[in-house]
Amino acid sequence: MPLGVLAGALTFIPYLGAILAGIPGVIVAATVGPSTILWVILLYAFCHLVEGYILSLIVMRKAAHLRPALTVLSMVFLGGLYGFFGVVIATPLTATIILLVQEIYIQDNPREFLA
Repeated sequence: MPLGVLAGALTFIPYLGAILAGIPGVIVAATVGPSTILWVILLYAFCHLVEGYILSLIVMRKAAHLRPALTVLSMVFLGGLYGFFGVVIATPLTATIILLVQEIYIQDNPREFLA
């Protein structure tokens, strides 16, 4: 249970969090044997891939109405400009920009947007 809570908390750190979350699990698995270490690494990798590339994009699309392609493109663009910090702020910044455009421009000028 504590390893699961730690892994869940560390997944909020993009990219590095999954690696940090797996280290305690691998250390515990090392007390059992080498094959257990391999299974734990595979399990952590599989769970991280499913969460990072499938579930989080679905949640972003439903909660913030962000398209997965837009999320990935913003992460690539801002990551190229600002490195790790750009990747961290890419999704919230994209959601904020979309919300501001909808609130300020589209709702105030619906005819101009559709024309």
